[in-house]
Amino acid sequence: MYYSLPVTLDSPIWNNTFAYDERVNVLGEAKIIVPQLIEWMINDVRRGTNIVFAEMIDDELQEFQGLESLVCLDYPSAGHWEEKKVYIMDNHNHALYFWYREYRESNIKKWLPVIHIDQHSDMKEPLSWIAMDREDDLEYIAQYTNEVCTIADFIHPWLKTWIIDKCIQLRTENGLLDYNIPEFSYILDIDIDFWAPEMRIEQFDRTIQKTRQLIAEASLVTIATSPCFIDQERALDIVDLLIK
Repeated sequence: MYYSLPVTLDSPIWNNTFAYDERVNVLGEAKIIVPQLIEWMINDVRRGTNIVFAEMIDDELQEFQGLESLVCLDYPSAGHWEEKKVYIMDNHNHALYFWYREYRESNIKKWLPVIHIDQHSDMKEPLSWIAMDREDDLEYIAQYTNEVCTIADFIHPWLKTWIIDKCIQLRTENGLLDYNIPEFSYILDIDIDFWAPEMRIEQFDRTIQKTRQLIAEASLVTIATSPCFIDQERALDIVDLLIK
């Protein structure tokens, strides 16, 4: 069901739990859209018109439009003939399903660390954990990603499965710029809100260049545009700088 076609969530699950009661009281309903996943090119990463997230900010209800589609594209790996997958999404918890998908399709190995570039840790614990006897079931993982996880708690379920080694958090400008490109294989997970105005990034070009270097050496890349935390036109401009 999920990722083959857009899915509407109208019950208080997943990211639809945010400001759910407020939306029902004000709008008469509370629903968000999970976009479909397409496998194409960077030019297909476009802003959509559907609401994918809502939140109360300064006592005001705000709804946010996401991407027209989630996009999976092939990207050259530095110094190698093979290409790697880059997934671009709006809400960040979709990364959990994409990591599982690439692992189950044998495109990434076990015990890879995740390098997480983000202004948030996303390390809260979910309401429930992945059922270990269903880890091979990608439809179940898609459902878990979209009905249990939120943007704040999708990393711990991945760590708890022991498929990855650890999560390396790069949450400041200096932390990113001072981090040495690893000699080991890794998954690179990027939240574009790292470049949101409140982060006050002073060396913007250097952070983009460093991130491009990390992308080039990664085994798998996931990128979230995070509609609640950064203007989506700005976010897509930064995606272009990172990928094109």
